[in-house]
Amino acid sequence: MLNTLEMSQEQAARVSAYATALRLAIPGVHLPGRLPAHFTFDFLADAVRHVLDELGHQRVSIHGISYGGNIAYHFAARYPDAVERLLLTGTAGPGGLALYDPALWESLALRWRTSPREEFAEEMTALLTGTDWGLAAEALQPMRRMVQIWARRLTEDSMQLGIDCGLRMESLTTATVPVPALAVTGEHDAWTPPEACRQLVSAWPDARFTTIRQSDHFVPMTRPAEHADLARRFFLGKLDDMDEQEETVGDFSYCTAWERFQHSTSWQSRSPV
Repeated sequence: MLNTLEMSQEQAARVSAYATALRLAIPGVHLPGRLPAHFTFDFLADAVRHVLDELGHQRVSIHGISYGGNIAYHFAARYPDAVERLLLTGTAGPGGLALYDPALWESLALRWRTSPREEFAEEMTALLTGTDWGLAAEALQPMRRMVQIWARRLTEDSMQLGIDCGLRMESLTTATVPVPALAVTGEHDAWTPPEACRQLVSAWPDARFTTIRQSDHFVPMTRPAEHADLARRFFLGKLDDMDEQEETVGDFSYCTAWERFQHSTSWQSRSPV
């Protein structure tokens, strides 16, 4: 699993019920530390491969969340023989990530330097979490608390990290990824809009796409049980015949309509009732 340790913690615990879960957070991307933009996605993919080799894992299913998803699918494109299945949550391709526009982070860095910390944290929380879209308060609180804590802890290096991550997007592959893939995000994701996530996988040889209802970019936190259930079914191969047995879509009342992309064709199932 590739993402911040906070966002992946509960998901990893749920995965551990049926598989070995390895969480990987990269300094300068998911953790404090400087990793200049000239360290490209090839470098990040090679770093993931190095860790897997050191641990003796030759073939894995990989789950990337947000920017971690970009690393995950770049890894899968670079080392397809090492990937069994690829799950992307809240991940868009080049041009689909307004969040990582370097100009945005330069503007935020200026606000960080000139605003009181609490005021800046509130502004960042409002910017990144947006409206509640009818979500229950208990679902929103962990997400907003995480963003507020993160915003209060931002440093000059943290702001530069955002700029570097944006500049690094220029090195992200545009190749199709030849492994079974599922792209999912919240239906109200404003960071990586559903259409951008869909567009990323629409030309891949074997990919599915859906969104989870009443959730946004932080779907692993706002709908943790539903997201984990979807991940489990995908990783265990339970979705493989879904296009031939549409009635199984009824089990996914938390999802919107599904799409499958395969050999340059697509299909869309009926929406669950």
